[in-house]
Amino acid sequence: MEMPDRVIVFVDYEDARSFAAHQSGGDGHFDPWALGEAICDELARETGSTEPLYELSQACVYRGVPNRQRRDRLAQAWRSKYGDERVYVWENDYDDPQYRTAKELHTTLSVELLNWAHLVAAERSDLAVAVLFSTDRDCAPVIRAITDGFDSAPMPRIDLAAWAGQAQQWQDWRLGSRDIKKHLLTWNILQQVLESEASCDV
Repeated sequence: MEMPDRVIVFVDYEDARSFAAHQSGGDGHFDPWALGEAICDELARETGSTEPLYELSQACVYRGVPNRQRRDRLAQAWRSKYGDERVYVWENDYDDPQYRTAKELHTTLSVELLNWAHLVAAERSDLAVAVLFSTDRDCAPVIRAITDGFDSAPMPRIDLAAWAGQAQQWQDWRLGSRDIKKHLLTWNILQQVLESEASCDV
């Protein structure tokens, strides 16, 4: 049996959390590692294979936080549960609300996503597939840069994912010349990752 493709998931946490909160009636906090594993299962399911074709290697989380007191609680819980190597967390370090902007979050996410693509193209990373979990159009330029900026093997593969019900927010994205696979996670999966988050002591 072939080795599964290793997957890295980039999670725009506040974008995903706010929709999850609206759908669930709660605060919407979810377990990013459980989300990544659900995405890998969805990738395999869409191929029709029963084999484990994809293996989650890292979940990268980008989030804004309301204040210093709460800044590290979720990150510490995730690291305690999964370890630093598996869950990477970027949080805004500023206390002044004017600096805690979505633009900074999406700029950081985009730079790190582009760094991943260059590493794959240079054959310096074996993380074969990246999945961006976001519907914020600020992320569209980096998707275009990856799909149009690499034209020889190995080609970085970037997919999009979101909760079911968010797909319309991708309609005005210009995604470049290559087809981008899009994956929508169901209400059942949302409930599972919300329940997994509840097991973290935060």
